[in-house]
Amino acid sequence: MDVYDNLINCYMSSDSNEAKASKFRLILEDFAKKEYGVNRCDNLSLSKILDSLINERNGNVKYRSRDLLAKLNKLHHDPQKTISSEELQCYYKSLVEIAQELTRKQPDVKTKILTGITDAWYTEGLNYEQKRAVLDDSPIINVNAGPGTGKTRVLIHKMMYYLKDNPNRNIVALSFTNTAASQLSEKFNDILSEMGKSSDVFKNVYSATIHSYCYRLLSDFYTESGSFFDFEIIDDSDIDTIAEQL
Repeated sequence: MDVYDNLINCYMSSDSNEAKASKFRLILEDFAKKEYGVNRCDNLSLSKILDSLINERNGNVKYRSRDLLAKLNKLHHDPQKTISSEELQCYYKSLVEIAQELTRKQPDVKTKILTGITDAWYTEGLNYEQKRAVLDDSPIINVNAGPGTGKTRVLIHKMMYYLKDNPNRNIVALSFTNTAASQLSEKFNDILSEMGKSSDVFKNVYSATIHSYCYRLLSDFYTESGSFFDFEIIDDSDIDTIAEQL
């Protein structure tokens, strides 16, 4: 993996901000030594290695690298200090800019989005934490937020992120209530419209309640098996009536 992969894997991990910052310094040190040449690094501090690298390559990030290294070193010697998400993003952005300056290699799109250098259509209008949730490739992601904080919007952008490279990918979005399911479907189309994209492009997106989705699976199974599906889902009032009859 290159330095961008190492940085983004660290940044998107479930570790604490403090643990990530500590790993950032290790990634920076490993990167600098490999770029400078391991055999040339004897008895040289990381700051001197970075200065030499920047001088050799006519870089413009000397003061930024010194400032970043000083902050990371201070954190290393003060394990009690807490780091905000905004501070961590600044460290991450500085590391990316230093790596770009020294390697002359452009970072990938995800890295650019997370640093705020650029944006993509599937992350437009999202804040820093929302973008991280959308771009996280973990199999399970827990978004814990209060009412009106944009959870539905994050979910929709997450769906778009999955569909960006494969519009024919199957997406099932499940909710607990009919209202939530219909709102999700409507907002999905609205946000696509805002971005100048047609919902007709993404034909395999299905939004429903858990109950209706399971009902559909059972119905399809019976139909494909050549049987007639004549079952109905009973609600609470039906249960009361049946209980009285029994």
